[in-house]
Amino acid sequence: MVIGEFHPVIGGAQRQCLKLSKELIARGHTVNVVTVWNPRNVQQKEEVEGVSVFRVWYPPGLGFLAPLTMFYQVLRSVNRFDCIHVHQALWPAAIAVMVGKFLTKPVIVKIGNAGERFDLRMLARDHWFGPFASRLLIRSTRMFVATSGAVATDLGSAGIPRDRISFIPNGVNSVSSTRQVSGAKPIVRFIFVGSLTPKKNLSALVRAMALLKPHLQRQCELLIVGDGPDRSTLVHIQDAFGLHTRVRLIGERQDVTALLKESTVFILPSFTEGLSNAALEAMSCALPIIVSARGGNIDLVELSGLAENHGERTIGTNGLLLNRIDPESISSALEWMLDHQERLLPMGNRSREIIHERFTIERAVSDYERLYEQCCSPADIPR
Repeated sequence: MVIGEFHPVIGGAQRQCLKLSKELIARGHTVNVVTVWNPRNVQQKEEVEGVSVFRVWYPPGLGFLAPLTMFYQVLRSVNRFDCIHVHQALWPAAIAVMVGKFLTKPVIVKIGNAGERFDLRMLARDHWFGPFASRLLIRSTRMFVATSGAVATDLGSAGIPRDRISFIPNGVNSVSSTRQVSGAKPIVRFIFVGSLTPKKNLSALVRAMALLKPHLQRQCELLIVGDGPDRSTLVHIQDAFGLHTRVRLIGERQDVTALLKESTVFILPSFTEGLSNAALEAMSCALPIIVSARGGNIDLVELSGLAENHGERTIGTNGLLLNRIDPESISSALEWMLDHQERLLPMGNRSREIIHERFTIERAVSDYERLYEQCCSPADIPR
């Protein structure tokens, strides 16, 4: 496995890489993770939950040399392995493809984001060598993995033929049994889990809480789990609207599953997504979801023939799709959940059923095993 950042950095790509690696090892495969040594307060070589991790050194302050040291380490390591699996089509993927061509090893690249932050678009935009690296990936990657319909569409638009796109959604572990009806009417806890970055649109979410009528504010709270560059902005909004008792920013936590189990509704009003691990984990804990109709989020809300379209939102069997993600539209979705609390239990239980049907880690790993076997057959290895 090759990934730009790994534990202790916690994000969707990192969690999925770890889950996949652990399950593959449990099935008897050999997996090593190669990543960049950042931050430096961790060991360069260690085991993380049973997964061997090697962090590539580069001179402090000279990050532009990281691709060179990454190339050396992947070249040095890969002879013991049958294929190279890269998480996210960013600069480490270009390094992996160059090594793969040199050693005649198949390279599989899993895309992390769709829409405006589509991996290949970001790669071409953010690095001086990006346009070359993007063309190299398009030409030489053996197989791209699309986690959602939106990612598959973006890959097709980039010129990737369908026979080089494998559709494998992210997978999570089933966590709990279905929820039961409680006696007293509790405070409704909306929860967000993820990085506090502009693409998550959290400023609009906090402002949406401020727009709720006072009697509705008293019925709910918003828990924001995670950290990132937008934290100071969110605290400023929190101060400006006096939301300290209703909006809680609690930083990164290790007990996310427990927090999800204690919450009522998961919310993700992001501008773009590949396929959100946080949303999948919330669904596995039997939470109804409110997600923007962007990227892979669309795949997570089940829209039956009885789906209700109200313009700014669409109501599915397990949650709401936000067709607009301004503060007013998000606030209206929060209000709908507060006004229809009798529907939250069946919606949440349907979320968990959807995970069991389509998004288990066991199913994802079985799909990857088939993909590895296909890519590693002698007739299929690029020359």
